[in-house]
Amino acid sequence: MTAHGTAGASASARDRIRLTPGRTMTTPGAFRKEGARLFRSAAERAQFSSELTAAIAQLAARYHDASAPGGRSHRLVLVAHPLPQERKETAI
Repeated sequence: MTAHGTAGASASARDRIRLTPGRTMTTPGAFRKEGARLFRSAAERAQFSSELTAAIAQLAARYHDASAPGGRSHRLVLVAHPLPQERKETAI
């Protein structure tokens, strides 16, 4: 499965980064994974965050090689934020 969540996607599809609705940019080696999650409680969200942090640390340790000849550094940014709540229209 690719970073976009689809198996067998072409290289150009894998490298596409969504900038704004309707606009994309192709950057070799870049990827994005996005999804919404609904947590039952703040405690569950905190546990998810803790487990995700541990998993990322494990992956980073497995694939990081500071002495790799010709290697290229990448910045990993992981962001989670509450989605805006839908406004309920009220009759006036």
